[in-house]
Amino acid sequence: MVFFYYANLIGYVRVICLLVTIYTAFKNPVITVISYTINQALDFIDGPVARRYNQCSQFGATLDMIIDRVSETVILAVLGQLFPDWSWLFFLLIILDISSHWFQISANLLNKL
Repeated sequence: MVFFYYANLIGYVRVICLLVTIYTAFKNPVITVISYTINQALDFIDGPVARRYNQCSQFGATLDMIIDRVSETVILAVLGQLFPDWSWLFFLLIILDISSHWFQISANLLNKL
């Protein structure tokens, strides 16, 4: 079943790491950095794991992309709170990240028509 593909299980662990990152962001910076680093390290390996075990799926690709966007948004929002003078830049980066991926998805869908 696609929900239990190895790469998707890695994605679920990434969600847990992201929740830890959010919860500890302003309470414990060491735990925050560790959980976010684990999240990013797992992002590095989930694609190769999916290809290695021939477990690529549309669900997995979508799950990975959503976790990537949320992770990026969370870390930029935290930085915006920590460095309010630079928050405008972090917000622009959030807009750039989400909009560029929306254009990428739209272009891919148009190419399949």
